[in-house]
Amino acid sequence: MSQRHPSVSMGGGSGAKCPVALFAVLLVVLPLVGCTGDEPEPSPSSAGEFKLMDAPQEDADVFPSSGPDLMEGMDPATTRSLGTAGDADYWVARNKDDELCFLTTFLASNSEMLMATCADEDGFLYNGLSSLTKTHVEEEGRLRSEAYLLPDDVDAEPLNDRLAEYLVPLEAPEGLTADRSIMQEEINFFPVGPGTHGLPNIELDRSSGEPYTFRTLG
Repeated sequence: MSQRHPSVSMGGGSGAKCPVALFAVLLVVLPLVGCTGDEPEPSPSSAGEFKLMDAPQEDADVFPSSGPDLMEGMDPATTRSLGTAGDADYWVARNKDDELCFLTTFLASNSEMLMATCADEDGFLYNGLSSLTKTHVEEEGRLRSEAYLLPDDVDAEPLNDRLAEYLVPLEAPEGLTADRSIMQEEINFFPVGPGTHGLPNIELDRSSGEPYTFRTLG
């Protein structure tokens, strides 16, 4: 996953929609931020650049049957698991509008919560997707999950160094095929812990030659 550690949602900008909290209690959703500047027309080879969605759905990708209500508006046949980091499980799926959605699930007050941020092809290509959730539950303290998912054509390797002290170890889904495991390692997915607020923007390169500006939500 372009992460070389025991292994974030950008919306905002063109084509991206604000986060939607489903079945969530005391969930705070912050605005999503992506890259800036003029957006060139995507080429057929780069539009919607996220190859994981082209891979067959495997057993580990099936969303748990314990939370069907959480998946309202999503196509269950399109879910792909990104793994578990800290207190959160991360998924991608397509919704009924055929947008790519970045899903975060976690437990709070013994209830399963889900946050979804979605974007159309152009929105994801130029802005990625990112997620920041905060809950205040007295018996559990403050639960926070923050993660960033970037398009495949972004060279995200510099983030491994710039975010090194904040990266949260990622547990890959169990039981993946060998081909899928290799693909999983190439995803630009970065779950991080607290402390990223105020970090300077990070300029990244992409295969199209266009710049990509990474901003934390912290």
